[in-house]
Amino acid sequence: MHAEAVVATGAGAVWALAGDLQYGGDKGPVRLLRIDPATNRVVARIPMRTPAGDGFAPLELRIDQGAVWVVGAAGALRIDPRRNAADRFVPLRESIRGAVTDRDGVWVLALDGRLRRLDALSGQAVGEARVRTTADSHLFGGPPGTLSVIGGDQIALLDLPSGRTLWRKTLDGEIRYSMPDEDVLWTVVSRAPVEPDRLVRLDADSGRRRGQVALPEPGVTGMAKVGRDLWVATPGGNIVVVR
Repeated sequence: MHAEAVVATGAGAVWALAGDLQYGGDKGPVRLLRIDPATNRVVARIPMRTPAGDGFAPLELRIDQGAVWVVGAAGALRIDPRRNAADRFVPLRESIRGAVTDRDGVWVLALDGRLRRLDALSGQAVGEARVRTTADSHLFGGPPGTLSVIGGDQIALLDLPSGRTLWRKTLDGEIRYSMPDEDVLWTVVSRAPVEPDRLVRLDADSGRRRGQVALPEPGVTGMAKVGRDLWVATPGGNIVVVR
């Protein structure tokens, strides 16, 4: 069985969730690795446990304004990059369709279409907006002041905190992942088994397609910008570097 990996950059490092992500650590350990981009060496291995010492099954990795967050089905775990240790846990008390972190809280999309912001200190909802979504929609990050919602072949960019739709785009395939990068959204689109997965570059202001490239491996578990390169992590535990 291959180990899995999710990568992200920020807070002075490359961060990688590595290990048994599929089974939440039941088949082997999951750790957050801190990698020095200057040497490509692992400088810290952070166990996935809450500050209270409870086990935590991670799924996604988010970096925002110097804050490092690991998101799982049970909640969001914040990592202090100065100490390389977990310092806060925000529990998720309802079923959701995605969570996106900022420096001091967590945005979640509830099953009924409510967009909520949870305070990192109390875990309580401190903001809410209702957005128009489909049943298969999932919440992703966006450029500053926005979030994106993806469902099937559609991606929409939302204004914060109002939840107003800024634009909506339909692509020719199932959208598997999206990541903001300054004035663009990098989006992975699948038409398997007919064609290889494609990395599509969308204009963040309008949703207009600005280019695309075929990927050598299907599937994506995470993406990160490393210098001028884009790293795409695959379910097989490999990293595809796009230049």
